[in-house]
Amino acid sequence: MGEATRVAGKQRERFQTVADDTGRYRVELSGGEYEVNASADGYVPAKAEWLLRRVRKAVWAPGEREERPFQIVVGAGPAVKRDFALSPGAEVRGIVTDESGRPLAGATIRLALHWIDSPQGRTGWAYMLVPAERFSAVSDETGCFRIGGLLAEGAAEFETRCRGFSTAMTEVPLVSRSCEARIVLKAAPAISGIVTDESGSPVPGATILCPGAREWEDRYETADQTGRFKIVDPAQRCLWLAAWAPGHGWSGLRLNGENTADLKVVLPAASAILRGAVRDEAGRPVAGARVVVTLLRRKTGPLNGVLAFDVEERTGIAGESGGILVHLPAKTGGPLTTTDERGEFCLEGLCLGDGCAIELAVAAEGFLTKRLNLDAVRSLDLTLRAGDPYEDDEEE
Repeated sequence: MGEATRVAGKQRERFQTVADDTGRYRVELSGGEYEVNASADGYVPAKAEWLLRRVRKAVWAPGEREERPFQIVVGAGPAVKRDFALSPGAEVRGIVTDESGRPLAGATIRLALHWIDSPQGRTGWAYMLVPAERFSAVSDETGCFRIGGLLAEGAAEFETRCRGFSTAMTEVPLVSRSCEARIVLKAAPAISGIVTDESGSPVPGATILCPGAREWEDRYETADQTGRFKIVDPAQRCLWLAAWAPGHGWSGLRLNGENTADLKVVLPAASAILRGAVRDEAGRPVAGARVVVTLLRRKTGPLNGVLAFDVEERTGIAGESGGILVHLPAKTGGPLTTTDERGEFCLEGLCLGDGCAIELAVAAEGFLTKRLNLDAVRSLDLTLRAGDPYEDDEEE
């Protein structure tokens, strides 16, 4: 498969095609700068092999560091030609079992990193610009799986998931073209409890987040009609959980590995309502603008620190002032709305005042994104300036 990705700008467009029986391919591209790559089942992706082999080098020929063999520029001249020579890759065959040796069907095995020894030390690389399914597999009814197309040196680190079991990271040395792996999964203790408001009434539909050490280890659950939830496959290093629901504030609990059952998460009331209008520089209403809370700070509460959520894809945990800083992605259903045809909006369920503050972002196609910090409810009359919505309006 041939692949080209436009590298100009902040949005990356990907164009793909499949080579014919003679190995030839063709991709129709408009003018611009692109990054090209090629991959096929059983073969090492062209760019991955080039990158992995380069990290081992201690001595570079003059100008070699500046080489960009996968960069092309398409213009008005003749067609750009770029050939690839793919190398056969190593294959890992294995079996997934529980601790008793019983094969586990339906487990998902995914290549997380490829480790290579270099003069700078051991370095982990991800295979970029390649369909993820090419380096993942699902175990069959006998627990067996196979993943090919790996560079036959260093070691491959696989992530294995199976419902009811803890996620496992397994490193397999790639010492030959055919390697074997045995992955043993441990039963995962469930995390369960109830979400209530301050009066003790259940909060149905609340979102519960149990984060792991890495973004793909995060677990989400929704409370049922009685406010109860159960996370049957939490991450091994889940140190806390957080919950939120419309009309309520964020709240959470620290976990110590023992208190995983019959948890109670109490959501504080969040009755603040924020109203406003969005207009362009000519005073015309901007309909369809997205108004979203990107950050929530709490200096007091169950977490005894700072609780924040980010509507982008970033997810993480870090200490701040002895408390906890949490970045929560959009799937948790944080406060957001869009302006109506009059450019007006109403945002409910906010925590403001009493040590709580929010960061508000207002974004619309064709306008710079405006960000505001608020610690009290007030009516907003906002003006958006023309520009790229991926850029912030720095004007005070």
